[in-house]
Amino acid sequence: MRAPRSLLAGILLAALLPAAARAQDALTTIEGHVFNKGTGIPLEDASVVVAVFDDEWTLQGTSTSYTDSNGFWDVEVNTAYFVRIEVLCRTNRGVLSSAVNPPRLGPEIVRRDAYLDGPDRRSFRRCRRPAETD
Repeated sequence: MRAPRSLLAGILLAALLPAAARAQDALTTIEGHVFNKGTGIPLEDASVVVAVFDDEWTLQGTSTSYTDSNGFWDVEVNTAYFVRIEVLCRTNRGVLSSAVNPPRLGPEIVRRDAYLDGPDRRSFRRCRRPAETD
């Protein structure tokens, strides 16, 4: 018995579509905490910048979120894309930053923690948001 022509066309079309088109609605969550590396204290208001790239490494967009009082952050992303995560903490002495190992995305929640280290390892608990003044 032969398969209907429309079924064959659908299978072929699905095979030729880019991964992003095939997995449009496959979402997952990336979450973690941001800590002061010297003290282990969670950092509030650290910015977590998630850049999303397609399979040709063309930037598709960025999202910035801020950690809560426990240093926790989370973001939902499409599993068809690649991500780069950078954590920033603005202090009175400058900006601390750390790149986070990019996760392999799948249906499960991905955990990524970040540890920010300052030159003097001072005990800071909170970062400043860009709109805050000195």
